[in-house]
Amino acid sequence: MIRSYVNINPSKRTLDRAIFNIRKKRVSDEARMQAMMLLNVFVNRHDQNEKRFPRNVYITSKYTIWNFLFVNLFEQFSRIANFVFLLVTLIQLIPGVSPFNIWSTLLPLIFILLVSAIKEGYEDYCRHRTDKITNGIKYNRVGRDGR
Repeated sequence: MIRSYVNINPSKRTLDRAIFNIRKKRVSDEARMQAMMLLNVFVNRHDQNEKRFPRNVYITSKYTIWNFLFVNLFEQFSRIANFVFLLVTLIQLIPGVSPFNIWSTLLPLIFILLVSAIKEGYEDYCRHRTDKITNGIKYNRVGRDGR
């Protein structure tokens, strides 16, 4: 197909796309420069190197003692089956809507959540143990003098 005209004035979409690409390139350039700055190691300036690098610790666990209940409940109710089960239980709280007792749906929901929480807690405890073993491994540190 041959076009018989040439579009001299670019459309608004083309301009928006060009502006977006320029901004995206600028952001990626800034991110690249920050990453490059983290890779620099200063020779004979121990105090600057010490502040720049994070601790050398592996953490693969998901939970702590303080956030286990909240994070676990959030993950449990993120599953659609558990959320629907919760909605059915809440609907049964309304008197006159359901002919069944509230405990007929509440007890299975509590049981499922409890078993899942115990399983997740045990797996996270095992992760904490392996993290402790991994982080406790001795390594040779190279000092300022190269030894």
